[in-house]
Amino acid sequence: MMLPAVWSPDYAALVLLMWWVMMIAMMLPSVAPINILYSTLIRQSNHEQNPAILAATFLVGYLAAWVFFSLIATVLQSLLELRGFVSPMQISLTSQIVSAGILICAGLYQLPQWRNYVCSIAEIPRNIPQKSGDLAPKVLSEWG
Repeated sequence: MMLPAVWSPDYAALVLLMWWVMMIAMMLPSVAPINILYSTLIRQSNHEQNPAILAATFLVGYLAAWVFFSLIATVLQSLLELRGFVSPMQISLTSQIVSAGILICAGLYQLPQWRNYVCSIAEIPRNIPQKSGDLAPKVLSEWG
């Protein structure tokens, strides 16, 4: 039987890297169209700086935000494992109370009014670039 890993700085760095790579794999495809739109708008606005550099800066900031999230997830995972709420070998919850709380939160999210409110907030960034003229709606409609 394998023993659970001991939380050392090296192990924490590996868990942080695991969280970050997972977040990049899941979230980078959703920001790629926005990054392309951003560089297209910069190019069309005759901005003095290089659009590729500005788009890369945007992307680095986005990835840095996910490093911060990954750090929080790593700390939370270590605390939950050390407190016994999460099984280190199976990465599953050991507390029925915590499991029930998560299921209740997921169920509350499914309520239509709350879900519509959250989804309406997520739609706000699609409307912001439209003040730059007709380019943004055209580019957004091409992406679906």
